[in-house]
Amino acid sequence: MPIKFFIIILSSLLTPIAWATTPLQTDVDNAEEYVLVDQRIFSPLIPFEIPDDQATLGQKLFSDPLLSIDQSISCEHCHLKHYGYGLNTPLTHDRFGKLSMLNSPGIAYSSLLLYQNWSGKFATLERHFDAVLTNPKVMGMNWPELIERLAKHEEYPALFHKANYTDVDKASITDAVVSYMKSLTQPSRFDAYLLGDIQRLSQQEKAGLKKFKHFGCVSCHQGVALGGNLRQKLGVIRHYIPDEERDFPRHQGFYAVTKQARDKHVFRVPGLRNVALTAPYFHDGSAESLEDAIHIMFRYQLGIEPQPQDLADIAAFLNSLTGIPYEQ
Repeated sequence: MPIKFFIIILSSLLTPIAWATTPLQTDVDNAEEYVLVDQRIFSPLIPFEIPDDQATLGQKLFSDPLLSIDQSISCEHCHLKHYGYGLNTPLTHDRFGKLSMLNSPGIAYSSLLLYQNWSGKFATLERHFDAVLTNPKVMGMNWPELIERLAKHEEYPALFHKANYTDVDKASITDAVVSYMKSLTQPSRFDAYLLGDIQRLSQQEKAGLKKFKHFGCVSCHQGVALGGNLRQKLGVIRHYIPDEERDFPRHQGFYAVTKQARDKHVFRVPGLRNVALTAPYFHDGSAESLEDAIHIMFRYQLGIEPQPQDLADIAAFLNSLTGIPYEQ
């Protein structure tokens, strides 16, 4: 292995530990001094400009069982607004009722992610939508069948025309659904903070943000989505298998794509926007609460045993990432 490459990898693994051993300054009164730094670590979200007619068409397609081969489920079946466009169950069921090995992630901010789905197999929402639509266990659809259904439908041709699509085809269907998903990507109070309105975060939320940086969470959770831009092994410090899952088949992460041993238990790092709405957590839904998830990250990714106040403060900060339209 080239020495330079080795040094880069080693430094990325040691960064959380180095930060965590640096004394934490608990004073949050000088938050103005941190905003410029935070803008470099994270980035304020700028909403997509999606034409209303495209978003309306995409929403109708997203919620229509017509997109599944047997018309039994829609995209909305696994992605409900109330749960951050995810589900509140640990694992999903396929269209045959069989339990899967994966949790349904919230997708309101999927448009910001570099990698799509838990294994990080897909580089774009368009490719991911195609894979979900044609997966025999999910929607089970084929494109000729879907195009014919929508072209002959009493409402859809006019809706496609109104949304400025020339034809009802794979490209226009995909674009409409992806446009709707992009329209879900809305700013949070944290974005207002990043833009200089520091009073939008409470003192506890600011304390949680400082701890989020201090303990090294930002090694994996940075950028505009606070994650979603790399793959990482779940269990960097110690192997992570929940007790209740030891006797069950478990998803192997990116290994399912590459069949390379080094990719076992490697998953796309989740983006953290709307995370307060998307319990339970992780690919297997094994963490019931936000505090549970944070505690597991401390122990298995950072090798640190957190104090209860650390968990409470970081959870408070993560609540500030909820999109303003989704605040309850």
